Amino acid sequence: MNYYTYKFYYTFCDACGSNPCKNGGKCVTLAAGRRFYCLCTPDGYYGKICENKFQSTRYKTHNTPRKDYCAPGPCNNGGECISLRTTYYCRCRAPYYGINCERTATSSSTTAVSASPLTSSVCQPFKQLPRESSKCTKPRWSQQGITIAGTGVPGSSPMQLRYPMTVFIDRNDNDTLYVADRYNYRIQKFVQGSNGVGVTVAGGNGEGSASNQISGVYDIFVDSARNIFIADREAYRVQRWSENSSVGVTLIALENDYRPYGIWYNEKTRDL
Repeated sequence: MNYYTYKFYYTFCDACGSNPCKNGGKCVTLAAGRRFYCLCTPDGYYGKICENKFQSTRYKTHNTPRKDYCAPGPCNNGGECISLRTTYYCRCRAPYYGINCERTATSSSTTAVSASPLTSSVCQPFKQLPRESSKCTKPRWSQQGITIAGTGVPGSSPMQLRYPMTVFIDRNDNDTLYVADRYNYRIQKFVQGSNGVGVTVAGGNGEGSASNQISGVYDIFVDSARNIFIADREAYRVQRWSENSSVGVTLIALENDYRPYGIWYNEKTRDL
């Protein structure tokens, strides 16, 4: 393995290619074909792949009627509520899904799914799949990697890396690649079409714990506003670098016995 070159390759697949939905469920691909969601038929089936069958909504126990968990009307967007023994289940109409049918699989990048009753297992692939891609039911890594960052020789030029520690791919910014260049004490940004020339977006001022320095990065996360969150293990801190900023802001300062090894930021709840 070459520790100075980051190689990245992936294959677009249709997760519905193997027809995973049972009992007449319809399969819908999500996340550019990498995941799927089963829309079950109205014949009494539910579950991740429509593998479970509903029981009667009432049962006899000393002639006591079963509690109706659908009484509040929890299902949205025309979803049918089915009362179970201790909870309820929403059978959603396409293209809605979620616990209460509050989410939709239809967007500008998807193929809309008919809202009529489902009778067969049919995949609805995303339009964004590349034209050259094909369905694959048994995906595997390519045997030949593609170098997209680094030259294979350690160095500190914009095209070189010195022990890349971790990477982050920004799906909100045309799959821009961020690399934690550990022993250059910097974060490098590689955009599509840059021909392997990176731009320093954090650090690059030598090793240290000053606000414009990075000591030892173990993980990074980039949010939709292009703020970079850094787990700076050797400086015992978590930092945030705003876009085009020359310094970082310390969000969490840890004591000597604690070091951050990973990081994730939830933009909805703002939890770090």
